[in-house]
Amino acid sequence: MISLADRRHAPLILVLLGLGLSLGFEFHRQKPLIWTPENSRRDFLAGVVAGTSVLGFSTAANADPRNGYYELANARLYDTARRSYLPADPALQRALPDRLAGVRCVVVGEAHTHPLHHRLELQVVEALHALADPETAPLAVGLEMFYRQHQAALDRYVFRGGTLGQLRRETDWDRTWGFSFAAYSKIFRYAQLNGIRLVGLNAPGALVSLVGKSGIDGLPPQLKELLPEMDLNNKQHKDRFMNKMQSLAALHGGGRTMSEGRLARMYEAQTLWDEYMAESVDRYLRGPGGASAGRLVVLAGVNHVEARDGIPDRVTRRAGGGAAPAFTVVPQDVDWGADGLPAVAAPPGPAFGDWVYYTEKQIEDAQWEQQEEQPRRRPA
Repeated sequence: MISLADRRHAPLILVLLGLGLSLGFEFHRQKPLIWTPENSRRDFLAGVVAGTSVLGFSTAANADPRNGYYELANARLYDTARRSYLPADPALQRALPDRLAGVRCVVVGEAHTHPLHHRLELQVVEALHALADPETAPLAVGLEMFYRQHQAALDRYVFRGGTLGQLRRETDWDRTWGFSFAAYSKIFRYAQLNGIRLVGLNAPGALVSLVGKSGIDGLPPQLKELLPEMDLNNKQHKDRFMNKMQSLAALHGGGRTMSEGRLARMYEAQTLWDEYMAESVDRYLRGPGGASAGRLVVLAGVNHVEARDGIPDRVTRRAGGGAAPAFTVVPQDVDWGADGLPAVAAPPGPAFGDWVYYTEKQIEDAQWEQQEEQPRRRPA
């Protein structure tokens, strides 16, 4: 029963409880989740701090990828353990295997609107699929862009001949995610052509929105019991979030800073995103879909990935002692030097990520869709 104190959130609570947030990868309703009066997750994030966003997501100023041109020569991978750049267009099938011994989770960051990031994501998926054994060690792709409760729609698309249009409608993409569907369509199509399961990782936006407004302590008991195990005491993660949010507020909020209470609630919401997705990864890898040696490549916003303290370390924590840490690929937009290398004073070390993917700074009107090859089946 919803108490009088919870009545202002009653419609939202009933929607969330009706969807069964504690379920794993089941989705018992055909109707997609529509999460708040806000139009989309992108719109919600854009309005958090007078035009800024929660850590890990692009600001409102970012437009959808447009047709334009990116110089692919200005894209290099840097191996932080070996302190060296990989070839400009590496054969990932050769570069990855010796870095992935025992690794079951690979986490690739993205700026949601950067075409070169999506290009690399497809290349990583192709490379890992080439290494996979569909019978004993299958590959799956975990996606921040979909809720865990979208799993039935994702399975219909991959395994039952669904169309991209159906997937977009059934998951209510334009409201629940809001970024360009075309930016991800080649990844989705490659997965379908090769029978690679797409796994929804994210928490329903309605739940995250409610935590951002009321805090965890403000949730009714019916929802609190559905939350994942949450570590709110990671100092590095918290400091990184607080510093970024305060600078964004000062930059875009007319010099104003947010109250400690609001920042604390927003941090709880951000941590919920990270923990919920990490829990989704763990559930998949432990479940029948993950098999005993299956691998999951996770595609998520860069700030969920960099410094490892978002999704990666929370996946490793759940895996328990002895598990290999998640392997991370962190993109960074930088200026380019005359020597054909990124113009950075010193590349980061392994604590930042395993590989850093340096790309030229985003071009607003990139003709990237014409530059990409169409996805293809892996040769038998």
